[in-house]
Formats: sequence, C-alpha cells, structure tokens
Amino acid sequence: MPQFPGGDRALMEFIKSNIRYPDLAMEYGARGRVITTFTVDSLGYTSNYKVTKIMKLNYDTLRLSQESADRQQQLKQQIEQQLGEESLRILSLMPKWTPGNQFGHPVNVKYCVPVPFLATKEERQIFLAQRQNEEYLQDNILGLNIVPANLKTSHSIRITGSGHAHRKDSIVVVVNGEILPDSIGLNIGMWNVYINRQQQMINTINVYKGDRLKKQFEARYGFLPSADAIIEITTTTDTLSEIYMQQHPDLRTQRRRIEGYVISDDGKPLADAWVSLSKYEQGTATDTAGHFIIWTPRTVKTLTVYSDGYETICDIQPSDTVLTIRMKPLVNTIKTKEKGAILIRGTEPKS
Repeated sequence: MPQFPGGDRALMEFIKSNIRYPDLAMEYGARGRVITTFTVDSLGYTSNYKVTKIMKLNYDTLRLSQESADRQQQLKQQIEQQLGEESLRILSLMPKWTPGNQFGHPVNVKYCVPVPFLATKEERQIFLAQRQNEEYLQDNILGLNIVPANLKTSHSIRITGSGHAHRKDSIVVVVNGEILPDSIGLNIGMWNVYINRQQQMINTINVYKGDRLKKQFEARYGFLPSADAIIEITTTTDTLSEIYMQQHPDLRTQRRRIEGYVISDDGKPLADAWVSLSKYEQGTATDTAGHFIIWTPRTVKTLTVYSDGYETICDIQPSDTVLTIRMKPLVNTIKTKEKGAILIRGTEPKS
C-alpha cells in the first residue's frame, strides 16, 4: 500500500492541522467524519479526490431546534456540502506519497481516508464568542451600533488599578501579544490613548490572575511575565477615525464629523485627553495642541471628555462645527466625621 510521509499518524496530524472548520458547521455544533477516496499514482502523486460518504453528523440540537423544519434541512445540506468541500481542499494539499508496490513495481492505488471534524466544546465556545464579537464589530462598521455591548469593559478594567496606586511590576498589560511599554502606566485612559495612536481601538480584554490562568497565558504566548496579574488586550480597527472615514466615504451619510479642542480652565491645551461616546469606551485622543477629530453616529448628542484630573460631558449642537471644550479640575470628594455626622465636600465640573 502507498504511504504518507511519516505514516498514518502523520497523515491524521496533517489533516487535523490543516482543517478550516466551516463556520456553519461550528455554529451548529456539527461533528462527524467525511469518507474520501483518491488515487496515489506510481510516482506518489495524488489525484481524483472524491467524497464517498458523510457519516451521520451530530449537531447541537438545542441550537438547531431554534430553526424551522425547512431551515434545519437546508442547514444540514449546506453543512454536509461545506464539510465535503473542506475535505477535498485538505486532500489537495497533501505532499508526495511513497507509491504502492505490486510484485516489485510501483502501481496506481485507490486509497480511502476518513477526514474527522470533531471540534471540542472549548473550540466551539471560542468560535461563538468570536462570532458574536464579529457581529458587533460589523454593526460598528456599518454605523448601526458604534459601541458594541461587549466593549463595555470599564468595570473589569477599573478594578485592575485605574485611579489607584500599584507597584510598576504588579500588573503587566499585553497588547496583541506584546508587553505594553512601561511608560504607558496603568490608567485605562492611557491604554486607550496608546492604542488610539495606532489607529486601533480596544476589542477584547482578558485578565489572567492566579496560577491556573497564568499557565493558560504562558501556553498561548510562550512566555510568562512576573506580575500579580496580566491584562491581555486585543485591538481592532478604529472606525471613528478620520483615516477610516477617508477609506469608507459611503459611511459619511450615517456619521457626523466632530472637530474640536480640549483646554484646561486656564486656557492651556490638554494633550492625550480622551474624547469618547461614553467614558472608557470608543473615542479618540487629543494631540499636543488639544485638537481632536471624531466621526460619530448622527444620533450622538453628547461626548464624554476625560483627562487626568479632569472630566466633563459636552453637549453637541447641530450647528457646531468646531468645539472648544474647557475643562475644570475634578475636586475629590472628601468624607470627614464631624460630631457623628458625615460631611461630603466636592464640586462637579461643568462643560
């Protein structure tokens, strides 16, 4: 019989490492095997790839039952077709084999191989989470939902140290697989500014704390920073930026260009102020002159502006062309006990 380089185990590993699990199959939890045949000729080259049978597939019955009976049948047909196409694609990638031999002479041999589609529960969970995120981001790109719900990460971020003092080595921030420069600090505003400078925005955030989660991080990245906690951030394209809108002029009917300057109460420009649709969420950073440009959905009526020691909410009027946002310093709320009573002192900033 012909031999795949390295034998049968190497063949199965080759198939497993090259599978691109069809999205539809992953979404509906399809698992099973596709039986294929092909010819290994007398020189070791493969050809005539065919799907001979698709073994009975298992599905996520709960997910599938949400569809109508007709739609279920249609989905199963589509999934079987996609699994068959993917099996043939993998076979076409195979390297040269050792040809079969009969009576001391190489011969053409018809060979049968099962292609397994057996995604684990964990792999499917990751896929579904990514799919949900992609749907939110697609809405984002279309201007339908500019701040995806799963980007509302301020609470999980703030508990890691925003507004609180930490040792420099107690928290390590990893952005797209690279450790964040020490100069960025731990403030969420600074993370946003750093990422915004690269025409990106925060996509997902994971916190690795404790030995078990840190081992997961090390297995994924191949290194393990010495820190109490590791914060992993991934980014995606900043769809509110001037550059993005230049590349997608068709979105201009759905967006509004807001330009302005952020200055302190005494008239000095505030660099790296965060101008956003909502605090800690998608937005843009001011430059050294306090200048910013942001494209917002036309329904947006206010902007939240945050800088170290400053914070305000600015109303946007339909007639505004260039905004000047003057910030007043935040005064920390102080609680003191006085004759059994608690007095709260502090002032709110005004835009």
